[in-house]
Amino acid sequence: MSRRAAGGTLTRRREAWTLSSRREAGGHRPRPHRIPPRPGTRRSTTCRSGCRCWSGPTTPAWYSPGRQQRGDAKVIDALNDSATRIDTELADQPEVRAELHHTVGDAYRALGMFSRAEHHFRSALTLYKQLYGERHPKVAEALFYLGAVLYPNGEPTAAEESYRQAIQMMREVDPENEILPFMLEDLGGILAVKGEAGSESLLNEALALFRKRYGEEHLTVATVFARLGDLYAHSDLDRAQAAYQECIDRLKRLPVQTDVGGAQLPLGRILIRKKSYDQAEAVLEESLEQARKYHGDNNPNVADVLRELAYLHLFHKPEYSKAAAEIKAAIEIDRRLSAQGDTVIARDLGTLSHVLFQQGRKPEAARCLNEGLAMYKAARARDHTPPEDSIPAALVLLRRYNEAEPLLLEVYEYLKNSYGEAYSATIDARRHLVELYEAWGKPEMADRYR
Repeated sequence: MSRRAAGGTLTRRREAWTLSSRREAGGHRPRPHRIPPRPGTRRSTTCRSGCRCWSGPTTPAWYSPGRQQRGDAKVIDALNDSATRIDTELADQPEVRAELHHTVGDAYRALGMFSRAEHHFRSALTLYKQLYGERHPKVAEALFYLGAVLYPNGEPTAAEESYRQAIQMMREVDPENEILPFMLEDLGGILAVKGEAGSESLLNEALALFRKRYGEEHLTVATVFARLGDLYAHSDLDRAQAAYQECIDRLKRLPVQTDVGGAQLPLGRILIRKKSYDQAEAVLEESLEQARKYHGDNNPNVADVLRELAYLHLFHKPEYSKAAAEIKAAIEIDRRLSAQGDTVIARDLGTLSHVLFQQGRKPEAARCLNEGLAMYKAARARDHTPPEDSIPAALVLLRRYNEAEPLLLEVYEYLKNSYGEAYSATIDARRHLVELYEAWGKPEMADRYR
């Protein structure tokens, strides 16, 4: 049988095996990829570590509009059912199993369920190695997808190593592979978040390959400028602003609808850092409008922008009624997407308690914080997600210092070990510890973190 015929048989087997699960889900499923072979997208987000940046992998298949939507219970139940059947019903078909582990892993990734996605990507990697040997384009691609979920799952060092292995292998075994520039962009993006100089050469190489393959006016070309903005944000805010604006201008020129709001969000953050609060507010409000237009109201991207507006109206341009309405709207979206609660909702409850405190509504702030704290502890024990700082920050406001201390120390140690002492979020975490100990009347402890 020819390779093409074998590939067609494999595809038919995989599609037939998943049809019943799709029917059980009422016909709902992640949107098909728009760019072959298994594209990827980037989602603008507030990282759970406290870093606000562009995050997530950027392979061709993730440029789908349906990405990062956590889905309803029927979809997840059908996906869980499919996942449990791969290794039992297809035990004698390792190639089909490998492809299905990859497909299911990518579905979990798109739903934001990164721990489950990691399991399936690791299974796919093991099977690809058994099928094709240690060095093969399929193995390189599997390493890339594994890194794509390790990063948002709070393992940036492991993600970086997985990306490096994938890039080195792909350069050797298939240097013309269309996924290579996405690998370069993603590793460059991780290094950009850390402010490492090696990021720029990787991103420029990716940019050149994208231009060669897709031309000047293409989504992939535009999004590299956002990654460059992430890098420049560490040292040159004007240059970062220009890079983000270049991305936005390019997105607006594309003949198809794109997520312009996702590029406007980091631009708004740069303007906040430049203390251009009125301009930042205008950019973020346009970002919110674009996010709703592109994603619909019930989407985490919309919640991201609402969250940033709430931060603006809480910390920089105090309008507490606006901040309360915005963070409540973000929480409403969060709750629809995660009925059992997660660290994202807990973080937003911490922010809401901060707003309520500033409004003089201390009993409500305390109740809100207690709910967030309980959810935070349960979600972190269940999902093993990275630590957040909004809950302990609210605890400090309410003078619950002994409860805040271990949480703030955990945030600081995580950021220091993952990104280094010079990283902006690590510096903020250290500052929060100083503020804690000063408020607590422990100046000698504060001096340790100055």
